[in-house]
Amino acid sequence: MRQIARRTLSWIKSANSVDKPASSSFTRFALSARPTLWPAIVLSSFAFGHLVGYGLTQTAMLATDLCLTASIAFLFNDITDRRIDIANNIDRWFINSWSDILYACGAILAYSVLLVSSVSILSTTALIWILLTLILSIIYSLYCKKVLLLGNLVASTISISPGLIILIDAYSMHPLLSDSATVMIAFLSIAFLFLVSREIKFDEYDIVGDRIGGRVTLPMFVSARFLSVIHGLLVFAALFVLFVLIYEEGRLQGYGNLVLSISISIITGWLLFRAYRSCSKETFYRTTRLVMLVVPISIFIGF
Repeated sequence: MRQIARRTLSWIKSANSVDKPASSSFTRFALSARPTLWPAIVLSSFAFGHLVGYGLTQTAMLATDLCLTASIAFLFNDITDRRIDIANNIDRWFINSWSDILYACGAILAYSVLLVSSVSILSTTALIWILLTLILSIIYSLYCKKVLLLGNLVASTISISPGLIILIDAYSMHPLLSDSATVMIAFLSIAFLFLVSREIKFDEYDIVGDRIGGRVTLPMFVSARFLSVIHGLLVFAALFVLFVLIYEEGRLQGYGNLVLSISISIITGWLLFRAYRSCSKETFYRTTRLVMLVVPISIFIGF
């Protein structure tokens, strides 16, 4: 029993990694599917659904669809990024055997069955936008990431798809959700600013492989000091909007909004400071993933 627990904890630790080598083809496949990003997708979906009164069943199905959409997109991206990953000493999954083909076919089949099952639960609008998210992810892997800044912007937009889809679907059914929609747009803006900075930072870590793979990224053209200024401006803008939004629009009484806005801003700011001060891509990846959980939690607490 202790050995099983130890192996389970070891696998969780390995899964919570951006570039950790895998011991088998299936493990490599599972890691490339990025299941450790699913909690952020699920939590964000329910947080944004909470803001506009989106149905719990619809939110759960949408979150599940987007988790598998993200995994399919990551797997496809890792296949197209094979040369870049080798140059960056990253051992990610790619199709190298019949078992890899079976894994890929199984993932596509599971995704297709899930989408078909979603027809009776989700609206046509939501389903269309889920498919558009997948298509945009494929276009990103094939084209957008090779264009200066376009890849960063597209990747950040894809990352906020749970909130975008819920906002579009909810507003199409109830066009008068003006107050909730405004708050939701503000939170989406916060997430977008943070994610753009995060994507640029990843480009800094992967600059060697990106050159070999023909990518054109901002770190190739500007100094580290200028990049620090860009990160500082984006992060400060996100934190400022987060503080003002919770303070002005939160539901807590008295000094509740002020205390919450200060607390959330300090926690988020400390995590981001720790992430950007680190020279380790692994630390940056893990710490910024915590931020992706803190912001949705603040929605549940304050709104």
